Amino acid sequence: MVRIQHDYPGTIEEAVDRLIVDMPLKDKAAIARMKEEELLELSLSLGLHIRDKFGLWSANKQLVSVCLRDYPCGEKEMYKDAASAVIIRALWTKLRETHALRLV
Repeated sequence: MVRIQHDYPGTIEEAVDRLIVDMPLKDKAAIARMKEEELLELSLSLGLHIRDKFGLWSANKQLVSVCLRDYPCGEKEMYKDAASAVIIRALWTKLRETHALRLV
C-alpha cells in the first residue's frame, strides 16, 4: 500500500501565508474591504477550498487542533467548518493590514 505524504500547513500563520501567495490581488483587496460580519459569506467558497487544500477533512489534525484551541466547538462535524473560519478571519486580519485601501 502506497501512503501519500501531504505538505499541509501546521499553523494558522502558515496557512494564511500560503493562501496569500496563491490569491489574485483583486481577491486580496476584496477580502480586505469586507466587514467582519461578511466573512461568513466566504465559508462555502474559500472555506471549502481551505478545508480541501489544507486537509481539514481528515489528514491535518494538527492544524484543526491549533485552530480550535481558542475556539471550542461542541459538535464533531462542526470542527472543520470552525477551523476554516478561524483561518479566514486570520487571513482577513492580515489582508486588512497589507491590502486595505487607505486615504492619503
